[in-house]
Amino acid sequence: MSDRLDRPLRWVLVRHLGGLAVILLVVGVLAVALADRIATREAARHAERDTRTLAAEYVVPLTISDLHEGGDELRRELDATFAARIGRDEIRGVTIWESVGGSRARAVYSVRNELRGSTFDLGRSAELFGTEEAIAHRVGPGDYPGDPYPEGTFEAYVGFRDGTGASYVFEAYLPTPAMAPSRAELLTSWLPLVLGSLVVLGLTTAGLSARLARRVATVEAERRELIGSALRAGELERRRLAQRLHDGVLQDLSGAGLALDSVGAGLDEPRRAVLDQVAGLLRRDVGQLRSIGDDLFPVEADADLGSVVREAASEVPRGNVDVEVDIGHTELLDERRAAAVRDVVREAVRNAVRHANAGTVRVVTREADGVCVVVQDDGVGFARPEAEPGHLGLRLMEHVADSVGATLEVETGPGAGTTVTLTLPRR
Repeated sequence: MSDRLDRPLRWVLVRHLGGLAVILLVVGVLAVALADRIATREAARHAERDTRTLAAEYVVPLTISDLHEGGDELRRELDATFAARIGRDEIRGVTIWESVGGSRARAVYSVRNELRGSTFDLGRSAELFGTEEAIAHRVGPGDYPGDPYPEGTFEAYVGFRDGTGASYVFEAYLPTPAMAPSRAELLTSWLPLVLGSLVVLGLTTAGLSARLARRVATVEAERRELIGSALRAGELERRRLAQRLHDGVLQDLSGAGLALDSVGAGLDEPRRAVLDQVAGLLRRDVGQLRSIGDDLFPVEADADLGSVVREAASEVPRGNVDVEVDIGHTELLDERRAAAVRDVVREAVRNAVRHANAGTVRVVTREADGVCVVVQDDGVGFARPEAEPGHLGLRLMEHVADSVGATLEVETGPGAGTTVTLTLPRR
């Protein structure tokens, strides 16, 4: 019994730890995605703040209109200032935009000479004209194929008014701000706590799962043993009844039949006809009682699977139903397993003949992860057993299969016939 308990216990622990591993993996993936999102949002906020600082320090005090014709000296001063900061990788690009209507704007200044005087559609960033709001987002090497920026670059826009009150937009490309928390820092700060708590919880509940699994396995083993004991007691009682039938009633009725035959030899034809009729009834009843006795008497130990299946299939009155037996695999079975095969085959064939309106019933044995016996008919079938009341025969077959550790599968449906599969595990 301990092996029966250990196997489900191991399986429960494996499933428990496997589920814990899956949860840890999912939480880890979600944590990385969440940390990346938080780090990006915080970095964008820092980029907006830094861009405001740059604009307030370098361009707000200016008269931006001086950058038009004749503004070379101011342009050189800005070039020198921003070039120094670009050299220290404090910024990666700067442009000052003025609105030309709608969402389009012209670059009145840029550290990139080829952009100066060019007109572009700024999209949502054009809404910053006339405000002091800022927006920022992360860009990568693939965002601007003709002008790739390194990974970790943020593009920020801020609206401002210059010394004359004219409205412009200041654009800056910045590396990830140093003060912004990185994804690694965020993960390091709280992910170990989350994963550690899950591991502790999983290991703590593993003991509870193991105890519950052992308790369930114990109850299941006791239930199987109880069913087995009940079936063994039933087999003993059936053996006793069969013996009493054979030694008592069958002997008496057989003797009475022989006596009637001997008495009838000296009678006239009408009386002899009556005695023959009575003797025929006795012979029929004797045959039926012998069949009942065969049903009651358990299968002998070490019975051949093929013989058990053939005998069980042949014991059912067939009427006009064609019952085919195909022994694809055979082996010796102990008494309990042989009795289970006999009872299931006989009940399945009887159901097919009596209730399924079948034309053909096939009984097949094969080897597939154990001993497999299949009873298949082409009858009317029925709704799923769990959906309808009754089906006592099916419940009895399930109990018989369960008592020897076998599995019973019933596949059926209205108009689809019925297939009963009994699988006994390898010993």
